[in-house]
Amino acid sequence: LSFHGRSDFVTVDDLGNVAVSVASARSHYTVESEPEIGDPRQADIADARHPHDPRWQARYTQLPPLSPRIGALARELTAGSADAWEAAQRLSTWLARELTYTRALERPAGTDPIEDFLFVRRAGNCEYFAAALAVMLRSVQIPARVVNGFQRGEWNPYGGYFMVRLRDAHSWVEVYVDGAGWVTVDPSPRVAAEVAAAAPPAMLWLDSLRISWYRHVVSFSLHDQLAVVESVRHGAWSWSAA
Repeated sequence: LSFHGRSDFVTVDDLGNVAVSVASARSHYTVESEPEIGDPRQADIADARHPHDPRWQARYTQLPPLSPRIGALARELTAGSADAWEAAQRLSTWLARELTYTRALERPAGTDPIEDFLFVRRAGNCEYFAAALAVMLRSVQIPARVVNGFQRGEWNPYGGYFMVRLRDAHSWVEVYVDGAGWVTVDPSPRVAAEVAAAAPPAMLWLDSLRISWYRHVVSFSLHDQLAVVESVRHGAWSWSAA
C-alpha cells in the first residue's frame, strides 16, 4: 500500500518490483501492506477482473520446449478444477506430498531439469519446487511466475529488526487468480525439513552493535545529515517559540 524510506526516488518495474538507488535506504524502511486472505477468490478486487492484453497472457504462460510428460501430469492433476486457484492448490499439494526437499543437489541425469526433478530424482530444493509448479501451471494456460527472495528471518530484540541470512533465501510462486490478482503459492516442504537453531543472546547483541555502527557511522549519508540539521533546527525553533 505504501513505502517509506530514506530515498528521494523509488522505481517500480512492470513486474511490480520496488527498488531504491540509495544504499542506506535499503537497511531501514517501512512498508505497509495487506496480508493475503485465506481464499483469494473472496477478495473481489475490481482491478483484478479486467481482461488482459493477449501479450500479457502470452508473457506469463510462455514455456520452452518441454517433455510431453510434464504437461500430461499437470492436466491429470488439475482435471476438473473449478478455477486457477483450485488448480494451483492441487499441484502445490501434490508436489509437497510426493516429492522430497533436499539441498544435496546432483547434476540432472537428463537435459530437462524439471523432468528429471519430477520423474527421476523426485527431490530438490525450493527452486526446483517453484520452477516445477510454475511450469506445470503455465502448461495448462494458467499465468504463473517464480519469485526469488527471503522468508522467515530471526527477530533481534536488541536492535528491533529481523536478521535475514542466506539460509532464509527462498523461491516460491505467484499465480494469477481472477478477482485477486497475483497470489502466493508455496509448494516447497522445506519448513518441515529445516529447523534452524536460535542464535545465542551474545550473538544477537553483537549483530545489533554491528548494524548500529554501519547505519550511524559507515553509511551516514548526506540525506541523513540534512535530516539531523532539520531536526535540530525544528527543535531550536520550538524552544524559542516557547
